[in-house]
Amino acid sequence: MLLFGLLLVLPQFAMANSAEPPGITVIILNPPEDLSVSLLISHEGVIKTFPMQREQRLWETYYRYYYSGSSFTRETLEQGQLSYITEGKKVALPLEGVIKQTYRNLMTLDLQAGKLLFGTSWIREAILVCLRLGLTLLLEGIIFWIFGYRDKRSWRIFLIVNVITQVALNLMIQGPDLGSYALMFYLLAEAGVLLVEVVAFLFLLLETSKWRTIAFAATANLFSLALGSYLLLWLPV
Repeated sequence: MLLFGLLLVLPQFAMANSAEPPGITVIILNPPEDLSVSLLISHEGVIKTFPMQREQRLWETYYRYYYSGSSFTRETLEQGQLSYITEGKKVALPLEGVIKQTYRNLMTLDLQAGKLLFGTSWIREAILVCLRLGLTLLLEGIIFWIFGYRDKRSWRIFLIVNVITQVALNLMIQGPDLGSYALMFYLLAEAGVLLVEVVAFLFLLLETSKWRTIAFAATANLFSLALGSYLLLWLPV
């Protein structure tokens, strides 16, 4: 009680921040092993080099830069360059036109054409969503079968509900510019998916008891959560 009273009489201010999102994320398809990517930024009248962190995701590689307290502004970044070195060859490309905000700038580097493009291709996004959706439907379909669902109507309901919820979920976590936030968003969104699917299946699935329906939804989403978390760590996002 004494401590509580002191807190009321002598309040203190505290400041906190969440994990820093990447300032810039560059996607490169199948880059050579010796490739290094850096930012060339004019800082206080001097051109300084800031190396980018490399992260491999199967056929894609991400190069990210975190500001970590630096005083860069959007205007400063727009006047900078992206530099990459491979096989002894150094290329510098202007960042003007691909910097849209302070954080979470996403761009694609085409090494063959030597071009830096804003964002990503819609074809890439569609392929990744379909890949994750297909793997999730396969896993949950097996569990659906194990729980004894055989009617065509039940399977149609299963497909419709899962396609809607999983597409929405995948669109929420799509994009490597999320950085470490992707897994956090996924865990929160998966809880919402579980709630929606339990309610939908309870009203629509009539083949088995309500308790079996709830057990199926909980089991399927638990396995889906494990699979999705694994895919987020290894597959391109």
